[in-house]
Amino acid sequence: MQLEPGLYPNISHADYHALEYVSNSYLGRLDKVPANVKVKQEESAAFRFGRAFHINVLEPKLFDSQITVEPEDIDKRTKAGKIEYAAWLETASGKTVISADENQTIQAMTMAVYNHPFAKTIILEGRSEMSVIWRDEKSGLMCRCRPDRIPDGDHGVIVDVKTAASADIHSFTSSCIKYGYGRQAGMYIEGLNAVCNSKVDAFVFIVVEKEEPYRVEVYTLEDMFIDWGRKEFHRLLEIEMECREKKFYPHYKHAEIRTIYLPNWAA
Repeated sequence: MQLEPGLYPNISHADYHALEYVSNSYLGRLDKVPANVKVKQEESAAFRFGRAFHINVLEPKLFDSQITVEPEDIDKRTKAGKIEYAAWLETASGKTVISADENQTIQAMTMAVYNHPFAKTIILEGRSEMSVIWRDEKSGLMCRCRPDRIPDGDHGVIVDVKTAASADIHSFTSSCIKYGYGRQAGMYIEGLNAVCNSKVDAFVFIVVEKEEPYRVEVYTLEDMFIDWGRKEFHRLLEIEMECREKKFYPHYKHAEIRTIYLPNWAA
């Protein structure tokens, strides 16, 4: 499927991820080592959990139609149980499967988000899972993103829901670098501004921990952090362009020999 630049409200999760356009997750794999983008991506348990949680928070009316919870009375350790479970999986075709324990955690995390005074305010309004398609002017590459929430009206902000081991501000700041959340902010803001009339210049994270007591915090990135993320976005687009032109995605990140220095903590 090929799409023209614009905002698309009704693209399914599967169709969106089938689009062969540059995404933030793609750039994250490219940044580790270019050849990584050629490795087939398997859907992990963490990915399924995150998808189920996002739907429950952002589009709860769609939860039952897109998510299914494993029955607790099937013993998958036995031969009969495996046969019974395989038969049950056929009835769950097309849905994201989570365990009963995962579902219980998701419900508790969702309640924690809605109990946060500010998170509740910004999560209850707006449009979820809008697909944004645009062409980067400098590289000419087609790009895509799918903001968690775009609030109604001209607020100039994108809202993103993150799960984390720690919602502490110092820990999450590190996550913004480690997992490319800063790059995500710069990329998403640029993409949305490329296809809509309003001026988007802010990115807000709702961060919720995955273990009790499911701490929730709300953060926004300063302009300098967003600018850094935008530069990272374009740095990686240049690498992607070079790989395409040479028709080669290196299995290394650095072509030169590098020196390993004894760290201070080991001396």
